[in-house]
Amino acid sequence: MPDVFISYRRQDTAGYARWLYDALAARLGEGHVFIDVDTIGPGEDFAQRIQDSLSLCDVAIVLIGRHWLVDEAGVRRIDDPEDLVRLEVAAALRENRVRVVPVLVEGATMPARSDLPGDLADLPRFNAIELSAQHGAAALNRLLATIGGGRAAPTQAAPARPEPIQRPSRTRRLAYAAAGAPVAAGAAVALILALSGSGGHPSGPRGGPAGHAAAPGPISATSAFIYTPTDAASGSLLVKVHSNASGHCFAPSIVAARSDAWRCFVGNIIHDPCFEAAGLSAKVVCPVSGPWSGTADIIALTTPLPGGSANPSRPGMQVAWAIELVDGSKCELLSGAVPTVAGLPLSYSCTDHVDLYGKPSRSAAVWTIFAGPENSTSIGKRPIAAAWF
Repeated sequence: MPDVFISYRRQDTAGYARWLYDALAARLGEGHVFIDVDTIGPGEDFAQRIQDSLSLCDVAIVLIGRHWLVDEAGVRRIDDPEDLVRLEVAAALRENRVRVVPVLVEGATMPARSDLPGDLADLPRFNAIELSAQHGAAALNRLLATIGGGRAAPTQAAPARPEPIQRPSRTRRLAYAAAGAPVAAGAAVALILALSGSGGHPSGPRGGPAGHAAAPGPISATSAFIYTPTDAASGSLLVKVHSNASGHCFAPSIVAARSDAWRCFVGNIIHDPCFEAAGLSAKVVCPVSGPWSGTADIIALTTPLPGGSANPSRPGMQVAWAIELVDGSKCELLSGAVPTVAGLPLSYSCTDHVDLYGKPSRSAAVWTIFAGPENSTSIGKRPIAAAWF
């Protein structure tokens, strides 16, 4: 069984480090996972304890968040020779027997070699894994496969979703102009979905009644939806509230290419996408587990939205943030640096241990996208039943 060291910044990725420690300890055993807050005793020399622990470890997981290099004040902490994260990573890179696995948290990107001090310059050579609140189980499974220990993780969420999501009743409201009409590239979306319950499709594309999920099967056209969590006329919620919290939105969404979509903080957890909604003042709606569950977190904003930095207004709806395949796999867009297969980047992570690569092909009424099992090097085209923008 491998021994694993977790390196992280407390101000940046503490929630994910805690979740990852608990998840790995449950699969590898607590004695096989090292994290500073749990295994460094009072009065111990921190730097020496790190060096000693890394010399005994097989794998060093380096959690890289948005402020790993530079803090919120613009200070490059990584340049400080006494920076503890720098000491940890440098020690891991010096140990030839230690496998270094960078983990990019919530859209963070791998630093360039030129951005790093000399003792960390080799870090970008190592292939990274992405970790987000939406795809915690998929990332954990990749880590387990990489480090070669433990059993596959069940479908569960990363720290933003600590409790299991209860599936609500299969009801919803639909407002649409042309049921089943596909979205042409650069054209307006013809079908608008307003969710109030679990996922599914209107009558037409998959033959199921409105408000109920149809069984997987042939379709005549891919359905394209705009995620709409409130009724435009009344402003009433069309989603079930999973939780209410206070937070702030700090940047445009990097998942949903919409001018009303944002990346938002609640505590030290990032939610993306979160949507402005008709009838909700100083609040945003963050769907839980994709658009299918019909549930959402409601964030009361403590500061105004950074409107000057919003995404362009509906830029052709080029990239869907959620996709459902005809076979029923439900997939959400990934962000940040990701691996490639056959020259195509990993773009979506799905239920049923499926990954999607590249962008959907929209040249026919039924869109397609390359897909394959997690960690596979063999991919093929699969038809798309629905896409959410």
